[in-house]
Amino acid sequence: MGDDDKQLEIEHKEEVIGQVERAVLDGDNLILTINSHLSHNTIMRMLSRKSIILIRNEAGNELLTEVRGIEALAPIPPSIPEPNRTRIRIVAKPIALKTTINGRPRYVRGIIIPAMGSAVIEPGMGTIMEALDLRGDVTIGKAIINNQEVPIKVSVDELVNGLYVVSGEGDWRFRVIMNILRNERLSKEYESIIIMDRSGKYVGALIHGELCGQCREDDKALFIPVDLARLERAVDMEEVVKYIMDRLRIAGLRGKVKVKLTTTKRGIKLTVNTDRGYGFLTYPTTISTRWFMEEIVEMGVLGASVNYVLQAVMSKGEGVDSIGDFINKIQNEVTTPRASVIKTLNLLMRLKRTGYFDLLINIRNKTMKPPINPLGILGSKFVVYDLHEMPMELMNTYQLVLMKNVLRWFITEGRRALLILDDVDGIIRSRRLLNEFINLIRLKNNNVAMIISSRVNNGEIRNHVGSTVMTGSMPGDCVGAPTTDKPITLITPTRCITGSLNGE
Repeated sequence: MGDDDKQLEIEHKEEVIGQVERAVLDGDNLILTINSHLSHNTIMRMLSRKSIILIRNEAGNELLTEVRGIEALAPIPPSIPEPNRTRIRIVAKPIALKTTINGRPRYVRGIIIPAMGSAVIEPGMGTIMEALDLRGDVTIGKAIINNQEVPIKVSVDELVNGLYVVSGEGDWRFRVIMNILRNERLSKEYESIIIMDRSGKYVGALIHGELCGQCREDDKALFIPVDLARLERAVDMEEVVKYIMDRLRIAGLRGKVKVKLTTTKRGIKLTVNTDRGYGFLTYPTTISTRWFMEEIVEMGVLGASVNYVLQAVMSKGEGVDSIGDFINKIQNEVTTPRASVIKTLNLLMRLKRTGYFDLLINIRNKTMKPPINPLGILGSKFVVYDLHEMPMELMNTYQLVLMKNVLRWFITEGRRALLILDDVDGIIRSRRLLNEFINLIRLKNNNVAMIISSRVNNGEIRNHVGSTVMTGSMPGDCVGAPTTDKPITLITPTRCITGSLNGE
């Protein structure tokens, strides 16, 4: 049992405040007239705005509410028995109603009008945690509720419905997701954890041993696209190895390392072992133009005019593989519509200048293109696709292509995976890309959980995931208060909690 659970067990006791004299529903709020044996000062010490109270009737039905306002009323007239009882009026917003589902008691969104004589209770913290569904596996932050510090938790099971992490602070988004990744149950629940890294922060976490530092080297794979095709010649293996090691050093790899080079059916593999006792696999790769064009044409993210030209070229059969092949075919054989041809040629020239396509490597006296299947490393426990060095235009489309292929692979294989999509703002800015992104979110099934992060809060993404955690507060709408001056808010279909991030 963790420290949080021990603390909640100690603080589980309830205290009766009084009884309902009258209850009226006014819009979304209940107006409660309560009489109590406690003094007005005692009640005011117990309750304040945003305090949680529980209303329980004789049948055992329970309604959890949040106090929005308290007002003292005139005392009970002397002609009525027990004239010394305190009377107060409370404005309360219903939060959760306890009901029975499949023979088990559960808290759901709902409301009942409390009957006269219903008990008004300051609930134990265990009841609050249960009603707000805060007994999850992963602690995101903490909140002040009823003058006590309460952990804000989500369940690993909730990630199947998707979690959206929103903040203008990149480090904050990264810290939230890393808090989740450190949870032990996550590694047991999912066979693979796939991260599409647009910031470079997760590459750093992997090479520093922060992602599954105790795992075997084969359980951690880093997929690095190489832009050496900009040299416009075949490169030697030594150049590729130097390129990869330079990238790893820039990302923060320090100390002495041992590097073993292997060529396999999956591609070129570098096994990197550090002097700190951990290692990982790195796969340098290039993008096959033909494969990439087939994928983006199928998704339709480039628009009808470019799709038309690319389909016309690919319909001519074999022999159209590299960007150079595409450019030559279009220039020589596709002449109309002229505007579409020019637009497509400009796109291909921009992609060619990136250097990420169709790299040729000299291996054992042969010049060859390394295997480029990005799905070949999905058998590892932790997989990081390093996208952050790519130009934005290519990064956006390549991430969608990867996302589609990874989702389909895990759905087809029937394996459980957690997919983390880092900083998708570039996708959000394009209507076409966002539509495809939403379609891919819909594609996933219960085998694939998903965490999405972005700087801006996109309503369409939020509507397609189960939970959202963001910086800032939503005044008047959420339970709890932050423990610091940096509030965060967790929103799910059943609750809204305001608190602060762990470690702040």
